[in-house]
Amino acid sequence: DLIVTGVQTCALPISIPVAVDSRFCKGVPSGLSCVVLLFGGGYDPSQDETISLNTVKMGNALYMVHAETGTLLWWASNLKSGANLELSGMDYPIPTDLALQDANKDGFVDRIYGGDIGGQLWRIDLNPDDEKVKGGRLLQVANSSSIDSGSMTKQRAFFYAPAVVELQGTDKNIIAIVSGTRPHPLAGGSEAREQFYALIDPIDKQGLEWEKGEPLLTPSRLEDVSDIKNTEHVDLRNNEDQVGWYMSLCNDVNGCDKGSTWLGEKGFSPTYVVDETAYFTTYTPPNQENDSCSQVDIGYSRLYAINVINGGATKEEDEENSASETKDDARIKGESKGAQPTSTPIYTAGNGIQIVFGIKTITAGTQPFRRVFWTQIE
Repeated sequence: DLIVTGVQTCALPISIPVAVDSRFCKGVPSGLSCVVLLFGGGYDPSQDETISLNTVKMGNALYMVHAETGTLLWWASNLKSGANLELSGMDYPIPTDLALQDANKDGFVDRIYGGDIGGQLWRIDLNPDDEKVKGGRLLQVANSSSIDSGSMTKQRAFFYAPAVVELQGTDKNIIAIVSGTRPHPLAGGSEAREQFYALIDPIDKQGLEWEKGEPLLTPSRLEDVSDIKNTEHVDLRNNEDQVGWYMSLCNDVNGCDKGSTWLGEKGFSPTYVVDETAYFTTYTPPNQENDSCSQVDIGYSRLYAINVINGGATKEEDEENSASETKDDARIKGESKGAQPTSTPIYTAGNGIQIVFGIKTITAGTQPFRRVFWTQIE
């Protein structure tokens, strides 16, 4: 169990602490290692039915804790919270695991990405000098006024970790994340349509552009690739005018657009990326109109594999299908009855990276692993 000294607003511990080597161990007794745990504030159960700033009591924070002593070293939260870094808009619980990056390649984590239940994606730039720590919202998929006026199930929320991709041959980072209302897995029909997002980090490497205002991006600035045919015109690698794309989750065999049927499909796992392909799982609840006496319907899960550059199918699928024959379900790699919480990437020496989803296994690529943290046990 993690016992933390000095944490005031830590909620249900959904965000898993991640251990990293750090340069931020001020006040730690000499002789102790400088290994810290980074995690989000967690989930506030008071937000189960209605998201409201007036009822949030905990969870709207990010924490850095010394791994050996449990001492709180640094934290971020909203204005007037007393946090080391106070940020406008950090008012909603942050239940996602955090995506971490060593942006300047010095061997230490200096950048944090995470999402909150207000549909906001955050970035924090760490620095041993507290005055140089910066942060803010990169993306907001629902504005505060609409969140506070409706039920939880009518708004998009982030419960699962984003993925960060350093785009080879460029100075761009792509962040990918899927929305999904975790407290209401059976929500569907007239509720908010969940979406998957991939966007270029709009902040430069030095983090000098926060003063441009937040959030820096909204869905209106992203390309809509819900219909797979629209992906032909998207190229985040080479088109400097495009800042990202989104895909609505739908169940329409004629293609996904704003008028397509939505039965409640929602993101059900963190996103991870292998060879520029994003993998994540979703869950679609049972059809509420089915006669429970005539058939058993427990819903179903899907595994998606999507090219982060254009929102289209994976390279293998592109080779199998010409542009005119591209199928709307080409981005779906597998389906399974019931709720499959996630897929699992496994590295094998002979076959590269394999993705396990239920009883199905697919080949994802040959991208080598690299060490992000290790410790020696004597």
